[in-house]
Amino acid sequence: MADMEMVHRARGRPVYMMDYFTSMVTPEYLESLREEFQILNNIDLVVPCPNDLASRLPSGHITLLVEFFQVGLHCLSTPF
Repeated sequence: MADMEMVHRARGRPVYMMDYFTSMVTPEYLESLREEFQILNNIDLVVPCPNDLASRLPSGHITLLVEFFQVGLHCLSTPF
């Protein structure tokens, strides 16, 4: 693990720079993304909780950046 990537350790786990960015995501924003990128309704879009860290999400969740969709990512209708 590169020193530049890891700022410090919390409870024995690395904490990365991305963990220090506060999410500006709202339910309305997620719905606008659903419409813009044609994300199916059977895919749950979740607003991060204040204590969620991008590098350590609750089980069953993933972080996707808007830029991924802007360069062509599409959500599948089946689990991957």
